Amino acid sequence: MSSTPIQPSPEAPTFVGQLRNGGFNTPLYRLTIYPDRLVFRYRTEKVIPKHGVESVCLHRAPVIGWVYPSGVRFWHQSPDFHPRLIFNTLRSRRLIRELERLGYPVSPE
Repeated sequence: MSSTPIQPSPEAPTFVGQLRNGGFNTPLYRLTIYPDRLVFRYRTEKVIPKHGVESVCLHRAPVIGWVYPSGVRFWHQSPDFHPRLIFNTLRSRRLIRELERLGYPVSPE
């Protein structure tokens, strides 16, 4: 966890959505993707370094998820988050493309 806020750079893609951290859902989370880390913001910042991201993939919720993906699932090694970490956004496919472009390990659905 960082002690000073990280200022997003203009070229760092940022997404707003709901974070599902285990059984807790928090709306209006901001996810900024950097080449070396993922920064999640809602009141405080939590960082997952790139080397702590094991895999990411599109997450599909039951029933409606088969029509439209509901978010992105992160498999990670961060003690700051529950192992079940899903970022719900209407721009989930674009989020996956940006993660892949920056070299994060993306798995097929």
